[in-house]
Amino acid sequence: MTSPTETLQKLAEAHQVDLDSAEFAALLDESDPLKDLKQEFIHPKLGTIPRETIGDPEKDCIYFLGNSLGLKPRTADRYMGELLEDWGNKGIFMHTSGRIPAAYADQ
Repeated sequence: MTSPTETLQKLAEAHQVDLDSAEFAALLDESDPLKDLKQEFIHPKLGTIPRETIGDPEKDCIYFLGNSLGLKPRTADRYMGELLEDWGNKGIFMHTSGRIPAAYADQ
């Protein structure tokens, strides 16, 4: 059984690139079957982060926060709007009715 490192080394050698190169990273990104999912989330820009950052303020952040909600899905505003609308129209009954009943939203 080969280790993940060995597998990556063989892949880099097969494509004649260094394991720690930008070219290898781009190769892995391009072959990632989940790569298109990135477009389903909103990525904060460096200039919108309330901390000191380095780089172009319009560039997407690299977001490595394991103890967070993660990146905001693009559909979140629509879903939250629906819940707020239900709250306004149904009052307490929004907890158990509608497309996304609040009481069951985590299921």
